[in-house]
Amino acid sequence: MSAAVRRPSPEQVAKVIEGVVSVLSPDLLSPKYAADLLVDAHPTTGHCSVAAESVYFLLGGPTAGLIAMVARDHDGTTHWWLVHKPTGTIIDPTRAQYDTLGDCPPYERGIPGMACGFMGQRRNPASEWGFGRNPGKRAAEVLRRVGAAFPSLAPVSRTRARTRRSATPAKRVGLCRAGGVSAP
Repeated sequence: MSAAVRRPSPEQVAKVIEGVVSVLSPDLLSPKYAADLLVDAHPTTGHCSVAAESVYFLLGGPTAGLIAMVARDHDGTTHWWLVHKPTGTIIDPTRAQYDTLGDCPPYERGIPGMACGFMGQRRNPASEWGFGRNPGKRAAEVLRRVGAAFPSLAPVSRTRARTRRSATPAKRVGLCRAGGVSAP
């Protein structure tokens, strides 16, 4: 029997995205994106993989029904975002990089990310995250920063997650479907 999918509320999604976006900085960019970044680029440009992976871990990954999606956009670079599989809701922490250019993310070309989800995720059955994976190196740094800056968003350990699941279930709140949920 599979575990029940926990559905993150729109408020929870928005808080997590806000926390993740607020700690992004150029040192977290992959060397490829750092070298190609334009001076006037939106602050989330080039951070889509690490931001989406961080949001994935903070919201509960597969226990929240999330899957990683990836597609090439019009200039050939990849864009990563999440989909809440049960509802089809798009969760894109770096969508604003497209909005500021009057462009659209390549959602229609999206395919599920690699077998492991994100580029840097590592299998670890004993992971404190409770779903058998550890975040990649850059996402782990984002998660550390988010935990330091926003203690209420700090990662939930496996033990605390079990305790929380055994408590009275929270009121179910639907996710916004129109256009998904993205960073402000």
